Amino acid sequence: MIALAQALPDIRCTIMELPSICELAREYIAEGGVSERVDTVSVDMFREKWPAGYDAHFFSNIFHDWSFDTCRELAKSSFEALEPGGKILLHEMLLHDSGHSPYPAINFSLLMAIGTLGQQFTLPQLEDILQSAGFVKVSSLNTYGYYSIVSAEKPA
Repeated sequence: MIALAQALPDIRCTIMELPSICELAREYIAEGGVSERVDTVSVDMFREKWPAGYDAHFFSNIFHDWSFDTCRELAKSSFEALEPGGKILLHEMLLHDSGHSPYPAINFSLLMAIGTLGQQFTLPQLEDILQSAGFVKVSSLNTYGYYSIVSAEKPA
């Protein structure tokens, strides 16, 4: 969020994290010179209601840590908290639809299966998760290397 705020001077961002991470993030935000436009809010995303009034929720390398059911819960919480017309953005390393490539995503998916309840997803899998929460207009944009941004919209 710091780099995003540095690159886009009109944007305001809030980092939603656990209290200890928010404390650390505030130090980095100050060092990045964007304290007037980036703040933090302490929320346990699994146990507390999410703050409302935001245009978008950006999840970077979050969904791959969790099961399909947990990702559905996260998508539903995002949908409920977002304003109509709001967007969810998932920054993830996508598997091709076959699930057989690219190798870095397959390797990372195996690591997630061993260390967490998660895995890397295909675009159709993420589309299913997001649509089950009520999101529409799911799309994907390749960003850098094997990463993509998957976006969807809450109907207005």
